[in-house]
Amino acid sequence: MSQLAGAVRAAATSAEAQRASAAAAARAAQTREHAAQTAADRAQRLADLHARRSALLAAAPSVAAQRTELVAAAAAAGLSGHLHAVRAAGTALREATARAGAAAAHLAEVAGETPGQASGKASGEASAATSAQEPPTSQDLRERAAAHRREQGRLSELVALESDLAARQRQAREVAAEHERVHALQQQVAAEREQHALQRVELAEQLAGSTDLAVLAPAAADALHEAEAVLDHARAADALETRRASAAQGSHDAAQAALEARAGWLDARQRRLDGVAAELAARLRPGAACPVCGACEHPAPAAPEGPDSSGSASGSGAAAAEDAAQQRWDRAEAAARTAQQRLDDLQREVAAARARAGDLGTEQAAARVEELRARAAAASSAAALVGSLRARLADVEAADAAAVRTQEQVVASLARLGERAEQLAAGLAHDSERLERARDGEEGLTARSARLAALADAAEQLAAASEAEASALRAEEAAREAASAAAVSGGFADLESAALAERPAGERRRLEEAVAEHERAGARVQAQLEELGAAVAEGPGAGPAVGTAEALVGARREREEADAAADTALRAAERASSASQVLERLVVQAEQGAAAARPLAAAAEVAGDLARCAEGTGGGNTRRMKLSTFVLAARLEQVAVSASERLEVMSDGRYRLVHTDALERRGAGSGLGLRVLDAWTGVERDVATLSGGETFMASLALALGLADVVRAEGGGTPVETLFVDEGFGTLDPESLEEVMGVLEQLRAGGRAVGLVSHVPELRTRVPARLEVQRTAAGSRLRTVLG
Repeated sequence: MSQLAGAVRAAATSAEAQRASAAAAARAAQTREHAAQTAADRAQRLADLHARRSALLAAAPSVAAQRTELVAAAAAAGLSGHLHAVRAAGTALREATARAGAAAAHLAEVAGETPGQASGKASGEASAATSAQEPPTSQDLRERAAAHRREQGRLSELVALESDLAARQRQAREVAAEHERVHALQQQVAAEREQHALQRVELAEQLAGSTDLAVLAPAAADALHEAEAVLDHARAADALETRRASAAQGSHDAAQAALEARAGWLDARQRRLDGVAAELAARLRPGAACPVCGACEHPAPAAPEGPDSSGSASGSGAAAAEDAAQQRWDRAEAAARTAQQRLDDLQREVAAARARAGDLGTEQAAARVEELRARAAAASSAAALVGSLRARLADVEAADAAAVRTQEQVVASLARLGERAEQLAAGLAHDSERLERARDGEEGLTARSARLAALADAAEQLAAASEAEASALRAEEAAREAASAAAVSGGFADLESAALAERPAGERRRLEEAVAEHERAGARVQAQLEELGAAVAEGPGAGPAVGTAEALVGARREREEADAAADTALRAAERASSASQVLERLVVQAEQGAAAARPLAAAAEVAGDLARCAEGTGGGNTRRMKLSTFVLAARLEQVAVSASERLEVMSDGRYRLVHTDALERRGAGSGLGLRVLDAWTGVERDVATLSGGETFMASLALALGLADVVRAEGGGTPVETLFVDEGFGTLDPESLEEVMGVLEQLRAGGRAVGLVSHVPELRTRVPARLEVQRTAAGSRLRTVLG
């Protein structure tokens, strides 16, 4: 140990020397990397400046063109007012020309002419015509409009009379139509009154018949209710009969199984007795007295049946076989008694159901129910129809009274409408004759007046548009002449050249900034080239930068390798120093601990072997079963046997619980496992594969089996009280019936069974119970005794 400590101290000293050397090499590599980085930066910056200067020289022609465009745009900016005035005058002229054309087209449309003929004759009453080739002046158009206005004023009175005449004619037609409508209404009211009389007679007859039938509705409903109850009892009797047949077969099978178990027990007993005689015969010696009869001669000693039937081992095996056969017989007899009890109960229930059904079959009871249901439905419909018929009769009488009032009103309205029609006819005849004398041709007065007004409006609009067009033309010519003179004075060949050179203010600013930015960039690049050229010439790295990037990469790689070596050496030195100190302390502690641990190690080895044996982890315990688990497994096996008797009854002979000591999953310890044997498939499977209701029945069976084992181990002391908390909601009706049958057998045997559940069906099965009722003041208990 001391030699190891010395070697560790020497290694720590060597590691410290290596750390110092690696740190010095790392500092030298950092200095070389910094110098290479500075040289690479200068070379890269110089290359960038040369590239920027080349790009500026390439863009020089484009910048010169922008400068020329900017000068022309600045000159055109001084003419912006004249150019704007020319554009505005041109726009105003185009708009005035469009308005004049639209006015001429409108006048031609109103006069019924083509646009080229708008200056000719406007209508049959128009003023003197002008030449079709010479457009009319605004003065001519205004005179024509005035003439149309005068003619329209002369026709205004007759137009008003004609308009009023048309309204009066419509009124006369409306009065005539109203007279016809009221006359038709009079006939309709008379027909309705005849229909009402017929309806009153028909409804009175229906009301009398429905009233007689409605009296029988209560008796029909009571008879239907009784028949439905009888049908329910008949159906229940059929269902119980099916269960009784199944129970009879189960009882017969259970009795047969009990007989077979008893025969097996008798066979096992005989074999045990034969084995005992053979064992005694094997002990006989010639001349020695027989321990049974005392004779010294043994002419026919009993012989063993097989090669393994002699000896004490054979006797103990026969006794065990006899005990097992007797247990099977006991279980078979218990199952037979349970099956017979169930069959007796079902027979009593079938007899009671048949008595409640009045010895009627299901088909007879169903036919009786259908017959009475039809009678009850007819009586109920009649009862509901009585009120409806009375309401309809009242409605018919009310409608007839309303028809009488309507008939009186119609007669009065016919008289008034006749007088009004005569008055309107006389006034219309007089005014129509006056208007016929005033009309000239087929054109109506209203149409003629409207056409004259439209001609006057169109002529006035065309005159105003023509005057505005002439004014806009003069303004456009004046603005163009002034702008052309200003463009020539400004150095442009004509007005169009100035308009082409004009640029928006934003575009001019963009051109100015582009030219100025080009000049500033060139100056900056030149200044930086001059400054960088001087720095390179004076610096330690002057001359061509050949291999600068490669040198920088090599220096960086060298610096990284030196840093890594320095870090490695530092960690190695620290670990060596720490290990040296720890090893010195451990040497002392190891020597002291070795001396003290020798006697304890021997004792620990003995205790470990004993503990592994008790914990079930010893090398010879292949099932990894603890001692406590081994003891509990024996009890669990007894519980499983007793629980299977209950589970077979509850599952109708399908399931049994089987104890298993196989290893659990992933090699966990064994000894307390359970499997379920399915009699339908003959296969053992995991209890986790049971459904919710089946799991509840298995749990209840285990609880009852545990109670039986506790009673047997306690010297026969009974477990008189059993509480079952929930789980009934997971059972189907048949399973619930089986479970309740087992619980009722326990209760009949003297045990008090308490059920905690919310299933409503249990209320009818449990006569005495405590119900928890929730109120606003809190929960309270209510005792119910059936």
